[in-house]
Amino acid sequence: MPRWMRFHGHVYDIDLTNGSTSPYPTSLTQCEKTSIRRNSTAEGPPPRATTSTTCPTMLERRPLFGALIGLTLVFTIWHMAVQESVVVSSNGVNGPYPEPVAVVTTWAELAGNQSWFSAPPAPTNWYKRNTIRDTWGRYDPRAKLVFLLGAVNSSVLQRRIEKENRLYDDIVQGSFLDAYRNMTYKHVMALKWFTYHCPEAKYILKADDDVFVNTPALYNVLSGLQTPRRRLLFCQEIWNAPVKRTHRSKWFVSIPEYRNKYYPNHCPGYSILYSPDVAYQLYREAMRQSYFWIDDVHITGTIAQRINVTITPTDAMLLNRTQKDAIVEGRANATDQLFFFTTPDLREGEIRKLWRAVTAGGGGGR
Repeated sequence: MPRWMRFHGHVYDIDLTNGSTSPYPTSLTQCEKTSIRRNSTAEGPPPRATTSTTCPTMLERRPLFGALIGLTLVFTIWHMAVQESVVVSSNGVNGPYPEPVAVVTTWAELAGNQSWFSAPPAPTNWYKRNTIRDTWGRYDPRAKLVFLLGAVNSSVLQRRIEKENRLYDDIVQGSFLDAYRNMTYKHVMALKWFTYHCPEAKYILKADDDVFVNTPALYNVLSGLQTPRRRLLFCQEIWNAPVKRTHRSKWFVSIPEYRNKYYPNHCPGYSILYSPDVAYQLYREAMRQSYFWIDDVHITGTIAQRINVTITPTDAMLLNRTQKDAIVEGRANATDQLFFFTTPDLREGEIRKLWRAVTAGGGGGR
């Protein structure tokens, strides 16, 4: 099945299947090859960091094809301005990144070593994207913000997306339908794009567009790390979640789709921080596994278990709704406690108020 992809004014006709039975694209597209190295191939590890300090933005599309969804995800690539070189361990690893030089299992360990980190969207959520651009995703030399979209079924909307990308240069659009049951495609696309286009980045954060990320606090903590963390999957951990079998549930899953009664421990998708080695390994393992549409469970649960990655819980760094309301309403100071993320379902106005609160207070740290 061919697809069309637009990349900085150039259009390529690309084969998605490559003769493979995998539910995901299995090779680099011509666009990706051009943006990395002309002689790179899909096999083997992605190329090492080049002299470039920015990630290219890729805009793919299939005209008049797709469905819109209300949920918008934001994918953010964050670069550290220091420590550009990669330290390769003596034992090596089958991938672009070395074996972990430090394994983080608790937040206390991460903070004690002074740490650091990044965030995917629906096509129609222009206001939410602009809110993020104005607040926690605003320009910073240490970071790159990228929004992930799927295909749309409106030529008018597609032109708006392309116009928006010409203005901000921060949209990556896949050829799959932008529909709720395709979220795993978007998640895997995020991991693949990050792996091949930003090998010099130190962390990746995937976050929903209705979440507030306290980027000043994250910068303050993580930029102090002497060595970037490896084997890091940093999120709120969900334990023993039952599989929904009732047809009335939005999350209904049939027995043929998923036979177990409970899901493995996994991350809710609204904010997940990965180290690059974990992002690469999740992407590679996902290419070998059957598709399952609940991306949080599939990628950070089933796939993460297969690559033997354990979750580092963010609970101590999570601002709950009560705490968030107190800050938004002016009853509490954003600097009274160190936090990185909020729970989801925030309105644009709340995100802007939280941003003013953390920046006025000197970055949201203690």
